[in-house]
Amino acid sequence: MKTIYLSYYAAALFFWLADVLQKKGSENRSLWHYLSIRSIFTFSIATLFTLCLYGVGDFPHVVQLLAIAGCSLLCLGGLFFYLKAVHSTAFSNVGSLSIIGIVFQQLMGYWLFNESLRMNDWLAFLLMSAGCVYQLFSTRLQKGAVWVLCCSACWVSGYSLMAYFLKNMEVVWTISIMEGTILLVSTLIVFFSPITLRNTAARSLHFPTLIGVAILICLASYFNNTAFKHIPLSTLSILQLSMMPIGYVLSLRVFREKPGTIEWMSLVTGMIGFALFVFKPF
Repeated sequence: MKTIYLSYYAAALFFWLADVLQKKGSENRSLWHYLSIRSIFTFSIATLFTLCLYGVGDFPHVVQLLAIAGCSLLCLGGLFFYLKAVHSTAFSNVGSLSIIGIVFQQLMGYWLFNESLRMNDWLAFLLMSAGCVYQLFSTRLQKGAVWVLCCSACWVSGYSLMAYFLKNMEVVWTISIMEGTILLVSTLIVFFSPITLRNTAARSLHFPTLIGVAILICLASYFNNTAFKHIPLSTLSILQLSMMPIGYVLSLRVFREKPGTIEWMSLVTGMIGFALFVFKPF
């Protein structure tokens, strides 16, 4: 295994742990309020992290700053829809349906970086998308599937475009810029929201949990940016898919979830598509 691949696996672990904490910490409250408070911690720790590693130099110029901020807005959409998804369907099911994001990522790699696709890749994409399609026609699971679809589209687009900039420039302030963008936008949304929306967050926040989330996200983002900078999107997709069964089993144990027939069908269909994508039998 190439050493650089470990950066992706480290990012996946830290993101998964942060997501578990975020699911629990954002329950029964306005998501925009939660994101606003959470981002105070992530922005502060990310900035401190960057200053300790790189000092005050190498701050991006205006064009780079705007490009990263634009990508960050897409990632903010992905984060918001992700939190909506984990509160609308089982945590494990969100991870299973997120396989459709791999399809988006492969297409972005094809369009942005001229990465090659073979005929059987398109069949694999169809199978990987089928699980989400099943659930879009299920009354019980439809809402969660819609949120996952929106989340995957935003998150993959944001990080794929970010990869384009990371491959062509050396920007050490990326994490701070992203978290600062999330903080600014979410705070503005809360500020201009009706008073009733702002008051939905009356329950006290658990600050040690927010600090833990912030540290995990900063570590995950650092390793994730390293992976996206040096690894082709097509290879990243394989690494992501290889982690999905592990995340699925862990999620079932942590949240004591019991998937139904459609959820299992979604997982199995997606993994068949993954096998076809990796082994390319024809």
